[in-house]
Amino acid sequence: VGCRLQAAKSDLVRLVLVEGQVVLDPTGSRPGRGAYVHDSSRCIEQALARRAFNRSFRQSAEVNQLTSWLEQVKVREERDRDEKPMSTR
Repeated sequence: VGCRLQAAKSDLVRLVLVEGQVVLDPTGSRPGRGAYVHDSSRCIEQALARRAFNRSFRQSAEVNQLTSWLEQVKVREERDRDEKPMSTR
């Protein structure tokens, strides 16, 4: 729902609505309608900016819990960038 790029289900993270809150469903086994995003800050931020979760779940959805996940993703991406070896050209 974020970047709108198609990907295999296994490459995406499932989110579900639980008592009005959007929460992660890492096992993909929670009941209810799911929304899928890439595990990337860009995709998550696009979904938040477009209010895509409200449309996906067909109701108002609180996304407060996603902010901590977004921060974790950003930290991981930064760490991954720092660990990549520099090109030796």
